[in-house]
Amino acid sequence: MPYTKEESRSPFKEPIDIIVEYLGWNTPNNPSNMKLCQDLIYAELRDKGKHEDIEYLFGNFMKVLDKDRSVDLAKGDLNFVVSSIIWKTIQKLGIRYHNLNDFVGGVLSMCQDELQRRITSSYENEARDKNGEVFK
Repeated sequence: MPYTKEESRSPFKEPIDIIVEYLGWNTPNNPSNMKLCQDLIYAELRDKGKHEDIEYLFGNFMKVLDKDRSVDLAKGDLNFVVSSIIWKTIQKLGIRYHNLNDFVGGVLSMCQDELQRRITSSYENEARDKNGEVFK
């Protein structure tokens, strides 16, 4: 996996910090927190003179898919973004074994499983239907 060079990381830093700040606000005990969270993010961006649309947060992330960026750079950028969000969240909660295990062994593993189940498996099923069964 290619690394994102230090000088290329700056567009991601502010959106990462904002995401980490508001992680966990939408709780089962208070589902209205999601709306409050969105309102606070909008207000924070508005106060900074940034575009009020929530897309601002993800605009820098989506640049990794820009046609001028290589696939390898996009993979490195996404690795940097995901790793940074997890690392900053663990620092915020405290560097403890259970936090490391929950996020590295739990969250990342579950993300991988979900992507495998929902996207990769569907793609493989379509390819099998189009090209024929391999395991007969």
